[in-house]
Order: sequence, then C-alpha cells, then structure tokens
Amino acid sequence: MNMKRKTKRRVGIFLVVAMLAVMIYPAFSTTAEEESAGFIIENGELTAYTGSGGDITIPDTVTGISDNVFSGNTSLTSVTIPGSVISIGSGAFSGCTNLYRAVVPASVVNIGNSVFAGCSSLSDLTFSANVGVIPDMAFYGCASLSSVTIPGTVTSIGASAFENCTLLGSVTIPAAVDTISDTAFAGCSNLSSVEVDGGNATYSSYDGCIYNKTQTKLLYCPEGKYSVKISDKTSTLSYAALNGCYGITEVTLPASVTVIEQNAFSNSGVQTITIPSSVTDIGSQSSWTPQMIYTYSNSAGEEFAVNNNYTYELLDSPESPADPNGTDDPGVKEDPEPSDPGTTDDPATPAENGTTNASSNNTQGSGTSVTSTSGSVTGRNLAAGGVRSASKFTAKEHVLDSTPKTGPETNAKVILCMAVFFVGVYLIISSRKEEEQTA
Repeated sequence: MNMKRKTKRRVGIFLVVAMLAVMIYPAFSTTAEEESAGFIIENGELTAYTGSGGDITIPDTVTGISDNVFSGNTSLTSVTIPGSVISIGSGAFSGCTNLYRAVVPASVVNIGNSVFAGCSSLSDLTFSANVGVIPDMAFYGCASLSSVTIPGTVTSIGASAFENCTLLGSVTIPAAVDTISDTAFAGCSNLSSVEVDGGNATYSSYDGCIYNKTQTKLLYCPEGKYSVKISDKTSTLSYAALNGCYGITEVTLPASVTVIEQNAFSNSGVQTITIPSSVTDIGSQSSWTPQMIYTYSNSAGEEFAVNNNYTYELLDSPESPADPNGTDDPGVKEDPEPSDPGTTDDPATPAENGTTNASSNNTQGSGTSVTSTSGSVTGRNLAAGGVRSASKFTAKEHVLDSTPKTGPETNAKVILCMAVFFVGVYLIISSRKEEEQTA
C-alpha cells in the first residue's frame, strides 16, 4: 500500500515537472532562435538588430519596432513586417540605402517620423491600409519610389513626407486628408499631376494642381508640369504655389485673380506672365526674374514691374496687341513628353518654410531630423497654403506574408498541458491524503 502511494506521488511529480518543461521550453527556444537571427526583442518590442541583413522577415512575436532599430543598415535589402506589428518607431529604417522592398501590413496604425527616410533604393513598397498620419520626412529622399498608395484612412501628410522622391509621377489625395504640408512633395521633379478625391471636404484639384475646396485659392502646382491652366474661380495664388516649377515658362492669370502672395513664383521657370487689372496685391517674389510682364496701366501689375525694374508691356496701350500671344487664351500650351527624370538638369528646390491652413488661420508644421541624415524640416500646411510634389497613389490589395500563430490549435495544446498538469497535482495531493488517513 505504501509502495502504491509512493508510485502515485512519483507519477504526479513527473507529470507536473514534464508539463512545466513543455510549457516553458518553447519560450526559451523561440527567444534563442530570434536572438540567433539577430533580433533583440523585449516584451514584444524589437529594440535592436545584430543580424547580417539581406532579405529578412521580422518574427511574429513582435508587436512594435523601436526607433532607429535598422537605421543606417546598408546590408538590409528586403524586410517583411508581420501582421502582429502595430507601430513602427521614428527612423526605424532610415538610411538603409540598399533596401529595395518593404512590406508594411495592415495591422500597422502608427509610423514615426523619417521611418524610411534616405532609403534611396526603395522601389517596391506595400503600405499599411490603416495608417492615419504620414508623418514628417516619412519617405524623404526615396529617389527610386515611382508609386505609392496613400491609404484612405490618412488624414494628414507631414512636412517633407515625400520630399525629393524624384521618380514619383502622379499622386491621388484621398477624401479623408484635411492637412497637407506645403513641403510634403518638395523636390519631386517628375511629379506632373496631383488629383484630389472628389469627396474631400478640404481640397480639390484642377489641371493636376491642388486648390482649396472651392478652387478660390491655388495651393500647389507640381514641379514636373510643363504648362498650367489656372481655374477661372481662383482669386489667390498662395505662398510658394509654383515654387520649383522650372518647366513652366508662361502663365496667364484669369481675371478672377486679385492676390498674388509672397513667393508664389519663387524658384520657378516662368519667363512670361500676364497679370490682369483685377490683381490688387502682389507680394515680394524672391529668386524670380521674369523676362516679360504683360499687364495694364495704373494696375498692381504695372507697379510691380516698375518697382522691380522688370520689362513690361501694357495691354491697354494703343500700340500693344490685345493678346501678347495672338490667341484668345495666351500662356497655355500642351505638355511635351516628360524627360527622363534621371537626367534632369535643374535641381529640385524645396518650398520655403511657413505656416498656413485651408482657412485664413495659420498653423505650424514641424519636422524632425533623419537619424542617418542631419538636418530638420518645417513646413506650413496646405489647408490654405501649397503642396510640393506628385506621385501616383493607387490603392493595392495587401496580402499579409505572415500572421501570429494563434487559434484553435494553440489553445488545444495549452488546454491539454494544463489538464495533464492538474492530474499530476491531483495525484500528489491524493497520495498525501492517503498517507494522512493511514497514519
């Protein structure tokens, strides 16, 4: 009888120890495997990477990626982020100059500033459909990125978010976006068109340019355009509206325009401009010297030309033609075939810093420095200001490459282990009770 109790107790102890080992071992095993691959994970947060780079897949035990984890890692070529990840920190992949492919799953809802800044080889990007904000300098200097999908959940595009993405050709702004920094697309020298979703309550588009909703204010003209036709609803050309538009050489303002804000034409290629008599206010224009201004006597246009010693011609003078171009619609010409963006002679010039919003109120946008690149950026918002660039944002279906290992199979194993564990405990306890009873 005593031997039977001892056997029962031994079996119980064995079962308890065995189940504890089974339950604890996978955790140590997983940690060892992850660390051997170079992933340092603390409480679900990927805090460091010491691996050899190449094409990597982040473990599905990770829920967040810390700031600057892969920053400056030039050996990294491809990264797949699992569906368990919710947030990616600032500068996480900044300066990874050989990273050509990145898969950011739909589980990610927050990304930090400069997350892919300086990834000059990044050309294949699958981006989360649930991100709410594209922060400052998120894709700054991604010179190989020719297309990006701006998710419909995005409400804000930060300062220099896509600055110097020189291959972007067109962009679509979703309906939810209500804030765009005027430097968001600065230096995107191949950008020729920005289209705004018709359901957007803050912005609209006309001839590939961004306006406020009612088109009374021209906010941004893409730097890759070769001609522009301004809406006849427009009353104001905003600050830096045509900044960096080197390909546009001739502009005719409609009679609806009354205000040309400071630096609206700065750093542009406009050589000939027609300023109607309706214009009453023209701000100072730095880094711009037009070859010819067509305007009217006793107008703000004439005063602007005289004060700056620009060559001008009065359209209401008897010896002047009614139309400087000999047509009913001067200044508008068809865009030629776009040149190879890789052989552009003119460097893209980012928009000047400032603050604006879609109403008359001013707001301040701020930027942060890239971990692998120095400097900071600030910009105003295009709620009444201007934007800088264009790239085709077409939505793609996202397929997760990996998912967390959860579900019925995992639960069944846990339940079985727990059951065996409790059987072992029962055997130990019952053997002790039998001893007490016999004693």
